[in-house]
Amino acid sequence: MKEILPEVRVSRMGIRKKMLLMYVAVIFTMTVVTAVIFMWMNKRYAEMLYKETTDSLFLISNEMKLYLDSIEADSYYMVADAALQSNLSAYQSTADGWQKRKLRNQIESSVYNYAVGNKYIRSVTLITPEFSVCRGSSSVQESEAYLEQLKQQANEENGKAFWAVSQEDPSTILMVRSYREIHNLSLKTLGYQIFRVDMKRIANQLMENYSYLTSEIPLIILDQKTSTILYPDPTQIQGNTITMIQQLPEDGYKIIRDEKKNLFSVVHMVEKPRWRYYLFIPYNSIFSSIQNCILTVFFSLLLITVAMLVAAGCFSAGMCKHFSILQMKMKRVSSGNLEPMATDCNYQERGDEIGFLNCCFDQMLLDLRRLTEENEKKQQLLREAQIRSLEQQMNPHFLYNTLDLVYWKAKINGEKEICTITESLAKLLQSSLSCHKDVNSLKQELELCQYYMKIQKMRFCEKLIYQERLDPTLLNAQVPYLCIQPLLENAVKYGVEQALDFCTVILSAKIENGILIISVENDGSEAPEDLMKMLYQGEKKPQGHGIGLINIDKRTKLLFGSEYGISVESSPDLVRVLLKLPFRQK
Repeated sequence: MKEILPEVRVSRMGIRKKMLLMYVAVIFTMTVVTAVIFMWMNKRYAEMLYKETTDSLFLISNEMKLYLDSIEADSYYMVADAALQSNLSAYQSTADGWQKRKLRNQIESSVYNYAVGNKYIRSVTLITPEFSVCRGSSSVQESEAYLEQLKQQANEENGKAFWAVSQEDPSTILMVRSYREIHNLSLKTLGYQIFRVDMKRIANQLMENYSYLTSEIPLIILDQKTSTILYPDPTQIQGNTITMIQQLPEDGYKIIRDEKKNLFSVVHMVEKPRWRYYLFIPYNSIFSSIQNCILTVFFSLLLITVAMLVAAGCFSAGMCKHFSILQMKMKRVSSGNLEPMATDCNYQERGDEIGFLNCCFDQMLLDLRRLTEENEKKQQLLREAQIRSLEQQMNPHFLYNTLDLVYWKAKINGEKEICTITESLAKLLQSSLSCHKDVNSLKQELELCQYYMKIQKMRFCEKLIYQERLDPTLLNAQVPYLCIQPLLENAVKYGVEQALDFCTVILSAKIENGILIISVENDGSEAPEDLMKMLYQGEKKPQGHGIGLINIDKRTKLLFGSEYGISVESSPDLVRVLLKLPFRQK
């Protein structure tokens, strides 16, 4: 019993006290959560900074790889250059001196085109057994011993490109691959190509996109194989910095001290080429910014908390007043008083939820009173309609019994045509009286149509030609009750009655994409394509069974959806009425 007392006390508190209690609980929870978050931020700061820095370093290395890949692509295009391949093969196979000079000029022209096609390429060198061609903005050449070493490695790579560091200019890197003959896939080595690439220019271009890295030297790229600093110029790096980066782990982060400042350093290593990327961020400035931000947020949160407590008290007092008024209105309704209660507040001018609730409640009272009065009137009218319905049921049954009497009199007297007409008419009347459902099977609808057409055949004799083209597998399809006979009646009225000669009426059905299409067509008449639209809009006054077409279309849409219904197709001397329904079997 003692455990449930606090819950009972809270449930009996007023809404104003509950709201104040809720505000205090929310603010207390926010304060505790904020304190926990601040502690977590201090603890996880280094890991978060490491992740962000690693992402930046990863992007830098990926962008660098894209630059290198584009240069490798240029070298591949040079290998696949059909003209250059042909000139090299012809140069090595011919002995004519004049022809050799001509071919060499063409080879030098091709090499020059590749040397000037990329702004990061300083020069392109093509070395063959008989001559060497170098074109570009740089004339620096490697030593013979180093060139032999590069050639040997190119042979080991079997045509693949590899990267090396220039011994003559450390800020330049070399892209080397063997130049092989690809004609007939002989893969004979025709020479070696060396692309001299401006590493400093590429790195400077990359660092323009990372201007937020504010340290004096934010990026260092080191070749792992030769321990050569590729970027920046080694003369710009202090000796102690070089010593410190050599002590950093292969992958990870470390805070190092450079002169009087701390640097947050991150290392990332890539396999091709085997380079190490070192990224440096000033640690003190970022950490102090975080600390200042935390203090600012803390004091701001404290001021906001006090302001929220004051605002919550005022807000809850104003809101509870209107809820009390709404509560009084509900008590009046529960006592049976449906008149809106007068108040000193104009809720119709309020645009908030309180005004909306009070206005809706007052309108609900007016609607409830009106509906109560209307319901009493409808109940009275319903009782009167039921009495009239029972009285009027006598007339159709009397007509059916009279037709049955005529049928037997005609049969006794041997009047076969009168018997057929009377029997068909009686069947139609009996179906209309006995069916109280919305849908019927296609087979039952066809029986009604056959009774009707028997009467019309008796009327028009050979002038009317009636055909049915139906697949027996469709006879169990569900269709709206009494939806086909009015279409046939429409065809007889506008086709057979107005025809001077024979008139053919065809009833057919088919399935297209899961849709049952029932077609009634007749010759000898025409109709506008937008007949249904004209009937709905009143542009064309319905004659005869025009109202029947609208009735069938509306019933079909109500039963199955707006995408189904009646459409009219017309061509010279032919009218076709289509009824589209979903194919559903009984």
